[in-house]
Amino acid sequence: MKTIANFLTVEQRQELASRHRLEPSKRYTDRIKIILALDDGFSFAEAAELFLLSDDALRSHYATFINCGIEALLANNYHGYDGKLSADAERQLREWVNQNLLPSVQPAIDWCREKFAVEFSISGMRDLLHRLDFVYKHTVWVPGNADPQAQREFVENQGFVGA
Repeated sequence: MKTIANFLTVEQRQELASRHRLEPSKRYTDRIKIILALDDGFSFAEAAELFLLSDDALRSHYATFINCGIEALLANNYHGYDGKLSADAERQLREWVNQNLLPSVQPAIDWCREKFAVEFSISGMRDLLHRLDFVYKHTVWVPGNADPQAQREFVENQGFVGA
């Protein structure tokens, strides 16, 4: 097993130790510990076993540190999915849904297809509407508020007995 010990300068070790103490994220503290362990003489296989990571992951972290430095090693390069609709299109969808009673997500899917030429699955539109803070509740028939006076007049005008 090949080791690559002592590739860090004293200043780099101090910087890594300092960053390790201040770093709140375990993901990044593990990356720092990987570099320090490799510098201490651990092989990639030994360090991979120690940190429960793959050999390739360790080699990747090592290469990032050597080629780009500590800032690149600790950078969060993950960018989540932005979605199919722009912020303006989401605003328009929000307004449209507020103006319409939807018995299901299908009308919203159809509207987005017509308006923005964007296809959504049923689950995709449901997730989008939830993300836009809409909730789905089954529609329930609610009788209108009865007007007792109008009912009496109706019964009298119809000539019902016992009214």
